[in-house]
Amino acid sequence: METDVLEHPAVKAWIKLQPDRVEPASIEILDSKKGAWIKLQSERAEPESIESLDRKARAWIRFRSERVEPENTDILKERRFIYRLKGVGPEGAAVIAKQCEQHDGMMEHAIYKEILSRLPVPSLRCYGFVEEPNDEFCWLFLEDAGTEVFRFRIREHRALAARWLGLMHTSAVHVAARVRLPDRGPDYYLEHLQLARDTTQRAIANFANSTLSRDDLFVLESIVSQCNVLESCWSKVERFCHRMPQTLVHSDFAARNIRVRNGHTGIAVLPFDWEMAGWGIPSADLAYLEQADLAIYWSVVRRSWQYLDVQDIQQMANLGGIFRGLAAISWERWHFEYSWENWPPQYSVLKYETIKRAVMSLKVCEVRIADAMRAARWDD
Repeated sequence: METDVLEHPAVKAWIKLQPDRVEPASIEILDSKKGAWIKLQSERAEPESIESLDRKARAWIRFRSERVEPENTDILKERRFIYRLKGVGPEGAAVIAKQCEQHDGMMEHAIYKEILSRLPVPSLRCYGFVEEPNDEFCWLFLEDAGTEVFRFRIREHRALAARWLGLMHTSAVHVAARVRLPDRGPDYYLEHLQLARDTTQRAIANFANSTLSRDDLFVLESIVSQCNVLESCWSKVERFCHRMPQTLVHSDFAARNIRVRNGHTGIAVLPFDWEMAGWGIPSADLAYLEQADLAIYWSVVRRSWQYLDVQDIQQMANLGGIFRGLAAISWERWHFEYSWENWPPQYSVLKYETIKRAVMSLKVCEVRIADAMRAARWDD
């Protein structure tokens, strides 16, 4: 075993957690954005060091933060690094090592250990939690969900997700109530709304005369208008949420956070990345399900939530589209909040491309919110 592998902080943390377990045969550095990975195998004659591989993974973040605010490390702190440790789990299985901020890691650990493990749904095993010496970050070690991706365009996958969500939401009510989960109710999304509007207004003011086209401005102005309309009727959103059941919600139930596994009992969906999870109505988790899938979901939850009808489920999904859209817009704000004027002129193309990509993402959110607003019937 090469020293490079043994000295990696993910491996050190794993050995601290499981001192009797074997060291990894190799490590894959996972890129959660692209689904890509970089691999270091111990049997290579002249392996590239993990320090070097990590440097590649982090280089663009350091570059970005140095250009904006050289003394600001918030961008680095917010970034997760995820590794696959091959051969260290039960019967030689791989283990996922996830580095995250300590508060987020502790909450995700509690969700896996104290909630999901007690529910009648398939879920990933959590092997443990290890704090780093500086007390800022931690390591979360999880069962590897595999590589078979979940696709919302596949009807069978959506039906499985609908059943899984229905059983998870209803069975988690009393279990999750004992855990102090973050709020994921209307107040949480109202904050996202206000962040989205404020950021979009600043983007219009800062880039209207330099980077944004007329079409770009139309998208941003539409978002501001949407936010104003939504805020003016937010009391209706609150009343609707008050009538709906509250439970554990994943809050980022997207295809990138779900894997599919074929086992002896059939196909199962395995959601992961619960760092955005909290306590609220199920809306955000239902946003990507189609009408037929929502009927499946209702067929599961009506056994526990008998006062709901299928129209209530549809309205929760409509509201979920708004919630997800507002959250996505507020998460895109860092693209517009850089001190771009401090960047050297030779990076003007990078600035232009970054802003244009952000506007394209916002356009998707704007369309999703507009569709959901047209379908909403919160007063019924």
